[in-house]
Amino acid sequence: MNTICEYIPEMTIEAFAEANDLTMIICERPLPVGNDLRYYAHFQHCEVMDKSMLISEYGNGSTPEEAVAAYAKRINMGRIVVHAYTSGRLEIKVPRLKEAEL
Repeated sequence: MNTICEYIPEMTIEAFAEANDLTMIICERPLPVGNDLRYYAHFQHCEVMDKSMLISEYGNGSTPEEAVAAYAKRINMGRIVVHAYTSGRLEIKVPRLKEAEL
């Protein structure tokens, strides 16, 4: 029997960003230490495809690392669009994003 298996690629969000030349933006809000909304993270110049619409997505967290992890969960196995409204528009399929190993 001949079999062809096509698996979804799996990598960390850091490796995905590196492979696609993406820059992660992490911003701090003026909230107390420990607040779950203190930091938010997203890729610069990036929107997320939701069916036929573009939406802005970001991850929230009490630390920068938590915000990046939350963002990874929101874009996991979806499609992102970089520079959506320019001639340099680029659509990228997001692989299965796994948590970074510490």
